[in-house]
Amino acid sequence: MIEHVPLLSILYDLYQQPRDMARFQAYLDVLLNEQKDDADLLPIVMANPMGREHLVDYIGQLLAFDAESIAQQAIDEAAQTLTIEHDYRHGL
Repeated sequence: MIEHVPLLSILYDLYQQPRDMARFQAYLDVLLNEQKDDADLLPIVMANPMGREHLVDYIGQLLAFDAESIAQQAIDEAAQTLTIEHDYRHGL
């Protein structure tokens, strides 16, 4: 099974914060589970928590044309034809 994890709105909010340790802590708060000993929102590890300001505009554009729904639709269509032996979590 492939699960699409909607991350764009989370990243959009994250990248609107100043690039400082508070932003990095906010990233960790999203990433880690309640016990703070394992990654809970695993696909977000591919994001750079200290990304530059231009990412807000870029992610805003992705949100504007509903990229999350397009990704979910693509995963649903692929799941109809693929044999998937493991579980995966996917995020944009």
